[in-house]
Parts: sequence; C-alpha cells; structure tokens
Amino acid sequence: MRDWKLIIGVLLVFVAGLVLGGIVGVFGTTFVIKQSFQKIMSGNFQVSESRFFKRFSKELDLTAEQETKIKTILDEQQKESTKIRQKITRELRSLRAKTFVTLKQELNPSQQEKLKQLIKRRKSSGWAGFGKNKIKKTSEY
Repeated sequence: MRDWKLIIGVLLVFVAGLVLGGIVGVFGTTFVIKQSFQKIMSGNFQVSESRFFKRFSKELDLTAEQETKIKTILDEQQKESTKIRQKITRELRSLRAKTFVTLKQELNPSQQEKLKQLIKRRKSSGWAGFGKNKIKKTSEY
C-alpha cells in the first residue's frame, strides 16, 4: 500500500509541474510577444540592434564597413515602416469609429446600451486593439 501512495504522490507532483509549467509558459510567452509587439509599434525598435541583425551579420560574414552601411539602410527602412504603420493605425481607428456609429443606427436602444457596456468591458481588457487608453474617443461609442 505504501508503494501506491508514493507512486501517486510522484504522479501528482509531476502533473502539478506540467500544469504550472504550461500556465507559466503561456503567460510568459504572451507577455514577451506583447512587449515585443508594443516596442515595434511604438517605433522604439531598431532592426540594426536586434538579434536578427547580429545573426544576419555573422552568417553573411559582413565586414565592419558593410555592417555600418546595412545598419543605416535598415534603420531608415524602420523609420519609414513606423510612419506607414502609424498612418494605417490612425485610418483603422477612424474606420472603426465610423463602423460603430453606423452599427448603432441598426440597433434598438437596449442593444445600443449593451454594445456600450461590451465596448467598455473590452477596452479595459485590451481586446481587439482597444486597450487601456489606446483609442481616443472619436464618437459616442
């Protein structure tokens, strides 16, 4: 009987480790991805300082002069990408605001109130690009 208790105890510890590892893995990965995405979207990310560039440089066996020129090219490209991304983000926010105004016209007052509450809940959780303080209120949605 004692052997069964030991085996069950070891199995429980193993299963608990798997569950905890899975939870930490999911949340940790989500956090890292979110941080990286925010850094890229904010324009504070520089390709020339990334691990990608270091690996790229090493694998191509770039000279110091080539690294300098390529860093300049990549940094300029990154600046242009950031400008384009910011423009698209503004346009998408405007489109979303117009969509909600049009959508509200098709809803009855009760449904409009439910939509308002849904958006309020989603903004606080960061759902669908709303995020905390991300969208400036451009309409009454």
